[in-house]
Amino acid sequence: MSAVVPRYCILALAAAVVSSACDTNQPSLTSVLPVAGAGVIPPDSVLDVPETEVGLPPRPRAFDVDDAALEEAVAAAGGLAVVAFKHPSSPRIAESGGRRAAIPAAVTREALNMLRAPDVGVQRVYGAAAMALVKLPRGSAATLRRNPFIDFVEPLPDRPVEIGVLLQGAPHRGAAAVPAAAAAQIVPWNVTMVHAPEAWSQSTGSSAKIMVIGYGILPHTDLPTIPPGNCAGYVNSCAPLTSNGTAVTGIMAAMDNSYGVIGVAPGVQGQNTYSWRVVRDDGTFDWGAYLSGINNAPILGVKTVLVEIASYGDYWQAEGTAIASAWAQGTIVVAGVGNRAEYWATVYPASVNNVVGVSGVRDDGSFAVSTPGCTQLPGSNWGPMVDLAAPYWATTTIPFQGGGGGYYDTQWLYGWCSTELSAAHVAGVVALLWHRYPSWTPSQIVGRLTSTASRAGSRNDSLGYGVPHAANALTPPPPPLTGVSIDGPRYVTQYSTCTWIADASGGQPPYTYQWFLDGSPAGTDGSFTYTASTLSFRLEVWVNDAGGGGGSSQLTVDIDPNAEPCLQ
Repeated sequence: MSAVVPRYCILALAAAVVSSACDTNQPSLTSVLPVAGAGVIPPDSVLDVPETEVGLPPRPRAFDVDDAALEEAVAAAGGLAVVAFKHPSSPRIAESGGRRAAIPAAVTREALNMLRAPDVGVQRVYGAAAMALVKLPRGSAATLRRNPFIDFVEPLPDRPVEIGVLLQGAPHRGAAAVPAAAAAQIVPWNVTMVHAPEAWSQSTGSSAKIMVIGYGILPHTDLPTIPPGNCAGYVNSCAPLTSNGTAVTGIMAAMDNSYGVIGVAPGVQGQNTYSWRVVRDDGTFDWGAYLSGINNAPILGVKTVLVEIASYGDYWQAEGTAIASAWAQGTIVVAGVGNRAEYWATVYPASVNNVVGVSGVRDDGSFAVSTPGCTQLPGSNWGPMVDLAAPYWATTTIPFQGGGGGYYDTQWLYGWCSTELSAAHVAGVVALLWHRYPSWTPSQIVGRLTSTASRAGSRNDSLGYGVPHAANALTPPPPPLTGVSIDGPRYVTQYSTCTWIADASGGQPPYTYQWFLDGSPAGTDGSFTYTASTLSFRLEVWVNDAGGGGGSSQLTVDIDPNAEPCLQ
């Protein structure tokens, strides 16, 4: 479906830079997205963008190589396009095989000022990704992209978005569960499946910042209270008509407060929770607000971003560039892989480099390609974009009509099963890891997730590396086996009986040993005793630890009549 920016978000053009929070009835994150005065680029909304790796389109699109096709595509998007900036002396992303050179904030500001023209409107500045959403006069796009400050010009996409089920109004099947405030607290089966309760002694995510990009989040008695200033994107981000965002937030962060349910990361604080709405009331999608959410995550210090949508169609380089820039600044994006019960080679954003793509599994751990009771969507997709898998439905926070909150099984209540729910479980584990290891890089966090999941050694297109194991992911990896040596005499007298000891340092005990005498196996103890003959000989020992590490050492022993005798 085609999506355009709402008219009331398109403000003064020329050099005016507007916040992506367009709802005049809610705060607009002005501390990080100030509205600029004439001719001023707000300095705190533009960051130094580090060098990044950006995926290239699987194949060049017509408008990538043909000026007339670019002008036609931008005109079809109502003149709206994303322009990406670069240092004038740097190559373009396409020319460098996907590597984008670092872009100082000063270069981005200079490029933005260069864009000022009577007929060019800067709609939004994506200052953490060195990009901007602009409205271009007809016939200007091809000329603009040849400017040395410009990396690419790309129209807003006309790409189908799988919005899924819009959960509106009262629960479909009535009060199947009691209000959360009146019920004893439970740990939902789906939270247990990812082994979150076993991890809470190490982390509850209390210092982690999370952002949900999607439908908006309704208040709920079992969720942390989100400050109004953390509600952005499309209008009414924290007062939407739908419950989708509330359900996924409950999976991620429902509080440990004696009633209702507990989320994967129950310690996440309200002031560290951000709702970024991009799905409008009619189910259409605001691409400009979507890029704003990804862009502002690193500005806000958010390291865990859950994207609630799946999109089919062509690669969008602006999306790939925004996500690559966020990753380089410490932000991990998690997304479901869609719900058509089909193989797909690409589903976005899950197929973008560095996005953690999540498929769905049933409550027995099997792949949820088709599941009785999941009536709203056919089943989980699968393909090369799948990194992990998680529960395809959940017992989680669902608001009552008129406010308050209960908890329900989404499969029973709505027939609602979705990989956006699956992705919420993984995003919760990511939040636990960020709290436990705040100095780690995104690569280390994701590597820890995949290397401790249920299929860590045998990835496939349905389950990826399997279901996360939060406790194992958070448990510090054993120290490496740092050294192996042989302690014993280097010279011995003829026919003396001597003992050599294997010394291992580091690693995870207990150790196992294998001795070799002149290349032949000779013992499996921590020490080796041997009676010398008339010839020199070679000892070797291999040591393995309980963590899978290993090492070895060798020693050549010579016969010397002047040596100190060993045990006779």
